[in-house]
Amino acid sequence: MHHPRPAPRATDPRAASPRVAGALVESPLQLLCTVEAHAAGYGGTDTNVHVRDDVPALGDALSAVRGLALPEGLTFDLAGRRSALTAREPVWLVGDAFSGLFQATVPLRRPERVVLVDDGLATLELCRLLVRSDPLIRIGKPARAPRRRLGAVAAGRLRSLAADGRVTIFTALPLSPDLATGLRAQGFDVRPNRFGWLAAQPADESMPEPTIVVGSGMPADGLIDPDRYLDWIRSLAEEERCATSPIAARRRSCSPRWPRSTVSPSTRPAPPWRSGCAACGPASA
Repeated sequence: MHHPRPAPRATDPRAASPRVAGALVESPLQLLCTVEAHAAGYGGTDTNVHVRDDVPALGDALSAVRGLALPEGLTFDLAGRRSALTAREPVWLVGDAFSGLFQATVPLRRPERVVLVDDGLATLELCRLLVRSDPLIRIGKPARAPRRRLGAVAAGRLRSLAADGRVTIFTALPLSPDLATGLRAQGFDVRPNRFGWLAAQPADESMPEPTIVVGSGMPADGLIDPDRYLDWIRSLAEEERCATSPIAARRRSCSPRWPRSTVSPSTRPAPPWRSGCAACGPASA
């Protein structure tokens, strides 16, 4: 099923001649945000979504998305790594600018436009690095000199494109005023993702029980303490009397330690990132 997208206003960066976009998708969230970007007019007239075939749960997410009323002009392929390396679409939609695959290909091409979509809280760190003119190195991951050079080249390419008005950051995250101002000062076009396409989908099914979906990326990457995170999840399950459903991060599987539904002491601990972590900044941010 498909439904047409609204035509962008003449003053909107989406107002352009017909073009083809390509998207590299490496996680379920990137998939959803890519569809939202295309539906909002930030992709191409046609958008080819290159989906990695080695990511747990991404195939299931793609099947679920295909069952919805998709915007016109979307196509999907499951040869994401191979097709992304050889594709030559003039518009790129990118969810993970820290990805080695993206950073290996970006020096080889100069697309007409790049659209950065959300990849969780990593998007905030990406924005900070772009404003500070630092290399794009994934937080919490040691990087040797060759990878730092690759991250510096990728960051330089994005800033160069932004200076020409050719990079859009399409995000649902609340950027601080200073961060948003710093991005716009370098030419980045910051646009809000309000998940309009998803909100318009009919709610044909309901969950059999109240469920909270949680990610596993931050504890898996060592950004927050795993035991405190588990305590927080258990407290949610008890206080809200609901199930918890962990989602694997990127190419990992959920650890057997992540509980599907569990009960813990009645006093809910503070979220483990409240004291501040490298990905989300200090507690006041």
